[in-house]
Amino acid sequence: MTYPEPISLTATVSKGLPITGVSLTGTVEDPNGDITAIAMNDEGNDGDAVANDGIYSVIIGYSAGDGTYTVEVQVDNSAGTAQFTTGGFQPAHPSPDVNGEMPEAPTLPSITENFTRTATTQVIVEGTLADDHSDTPPGTAMDADNTDVAGAVDSADDVDFFQINNVDTSKDLVARLANLALGMDPVLTVYIADGTTEVASGSLADAGSANGYVYLVIEAADLDSSGTMVASVKHSDSTATQGAYEISAGSALVSDVPSSPTVTTASATSVTNNSATLNGTVNPNGTRTTYYFEYGTTTSYGSTTSSTDAGSVTTDVSVSADIAGLAPSTTYHFRLVATNSGGTTYGSDATFDTLSLPPTVTTRSATSVTLISATLNGTVNPNGVSTTYYFEYGTTTSYGSTTSSTDAGSVTTDVSVSAGIAGLAPSTTYHFRLVATNSGGTSYGDDAAFTTTTTPAPTPTGGGDGGGGCFISLINAN
Repeated sequence: MTYPEPISLTATVSKGLPITGVSLTGTVEDPNGDITAIAMNDEGNDGDAVANDGIYSVIIGYSAGDGTYTVEVQVDNSAGTAQFTTGGFQPAHPSPDVNGEMPEAPTLPSITENFTRTATTQVIVEGTLADDHSDTPPGTAMDADNTDVAGAVDSADDVDFFQINNVDTSKDLVARLANLALGMDPVLTVYIADGTTEVASGSLADAGSANGYVYLVIEAADLDSSGTMVASVKHSDSTATQGAYEISAGSALVSDVPSSPTVTTASATSVTNNSATLNGTVNPNGTRTTYYFEYGTTTSYGSTTSSTDAGSVTTDVSVSADIAGLAPSTTYHFRLVATNSGGTTYGSDATFDTLSLPPTVTTRSATSVTLISATLNGTVNPNGVSTTYYFEYGTTTSYGSTTSSTDAGSVTTDVSVSAGIAGLAPSTTYHFRLVATNSGGTSYGDDAAFTTTTTPAPTPTGGGDGGGGCFISLINAN
């Protein structure tokens, strides 16, 4: 192996056919005699190319520098999980049989043996350096021709600089970090030729390719007119002491597929009986992104807001959309949807309930007005929600007195309501209005007025035992 390429170990377990599902662990003894435990996997990650193909892999470093590294691995099927696999074979294209039917895939034999096996190999590493690339700009020279240049994090806070030459300033430049190993979680930053004026920066979290590496697109307008740019690479964890990568720059590759946007549906706000504001966050992940909301009374939605630009930043952007024309007392579902050239992402479903309609009220004329009493009247439509009502009354439009609160039900039609009041002053004008309340709000009827009488109503008086009688009325003498 030649520094800074990491040591990639593979082991095949087979018995006629490849075997997957076993435990494969081991140790690495470095040139200083120090021993480190390792675990190889067949899961398609951490250095393993294809899951469940019977080829187990691991990537290791060489902190001891040049010398011979001795690797010993042990295969163990004590758990009884081993099974034959054809996962790594090139798919065959069988022909139909004489009856025109496709043959069934062969059944693989089962593995019942509880086995262990051990294997040993050695790797010789040459050319290690105290630091593979300069920690200050302009750094190691490289051309903008998409050629990979290997690099490694050698110590805590290690930063590697690269001078990218021969940049075509007439089109966008793509800088990328691929083949990440040894736990490398990189931050890639691109500058103009001075090595200090930052143009773009990103990591796996916010500038990750759909193919598992970091890449940044620097628009032609942001390129240094000299045709030279500078890039720096560091580990996102400043305490990390190892990590391997390959950096390249040039025109866009087919593999430079951007990450789809990251979206979160948030709670609706400003909810009324017929409108609401839908909210969420969108992270464009460095690629021009648009978003919209889907909404409706089921998770099939059915309605959408207009598509809106969310930009091309690498941070969360708070977004919202106002919707109207909703039905009262109704549950609505909604979700945020965002799209860029990397794909479309759907936020989780969320719900809100529109408010009820407030009651509809009408103040009617007072009746049965006397010297000291009256009956106040009106109509209330509860609009389908449990509603109560009362009357306010007094000698001014500030009122000051109320009748007791009374149930108007929850129907959707007008209900005639009334309340008798007493203890009024004679010959006095009173104002009143009807007030009704439900979960949708409180409604106030128009102001109305009446005047108590000056003279009491005639009072019948009689005399004698069954004889005739007379009615006597008191009148004011002028």
